[in-house]
Amino acid sequence: MDAVIIKLRELEERADNLRQFEEAIQMALHYIQEAESLCPDDIIFSHHADMEIDENLGEVQTLIEELEKKVESIR
Repeated sequence: MDAVIIKLRELEERADNLRQFEEAIQMALHYIQEAESLCPDDIIFSHHADMEIDENLGEVQTLIEELEKKVESIR
């Protein structure tokens, strides 16, 4: 039983870390979009930055969902 509790704690810790990462990515995406809206016409802003960050956001959200399902299946 102790092994199950340890595994649950590890999964919950991983999920917490992923949630922190998700929040940071959301903030980064917000600031990228803000910077793009403020970018002067004579400067070319990266069109890939927001796409790559948005892709990372989708990946981390998928991982969080998978971990939550694992935790629920163990409980």
